[in-house]
Amino acid sequence: MHNFAEIVGADRLEAVIDHMIRALAPAGRKKLLNQIIRRIGAENRKRIGKNVSPEGTAFAPRKTQRGKKRNGVKDRMFQKMKSAKWLKTKSRPDEARLFFTGGAANLARVHHYGLRDKLTRRYQKRIQYTARPLLGIPGADREMIEDMILARFAEAF
Repeated sequence: MHNFAEIVGADRLEAVIDHMIRALAPAGRKKLLNQIIRRIGAENRKRIGKNVSPEGTAFAPRKTQRGKKRNGVKDRMFQKMKSAKWLKTKSRPDEARLFFTGGAANLARVHHYGLRDKLTRRYQKRIQYTARPLLGIPGADREMIEDMILARFAEAF
């Protein structure tokens, strides 16, 4: 067993963590990945609720609509999309996924990458959307993942 105090460099640590995960039985890997992806999902939901990208920058503000007065709360975007109904997690022994389902999947894709799309079914003109990255794993979340993995193995040994 490696002594984690002796390991130097993030690359070596990632290699050791990868080796440790692969040493787990499939059921143990699935359980660990499920814990991790749920935590990542919770962090992404918080960011979406605050209208902040994974890098920590605020989303570009939504364009004002003629004839509609808005207040600060209603200016926030994607409030329903962050719910468990639309933002799902799934884990298997070899992978974990965080994804949008249904109509939210297309809306999320358009906004995440800044693509062109129709505003509504009746309004046929295609509009260029500003890129607003919704999902991601910033450095702080990567450290959290490493800590969760190391804590899991500290319990086992």
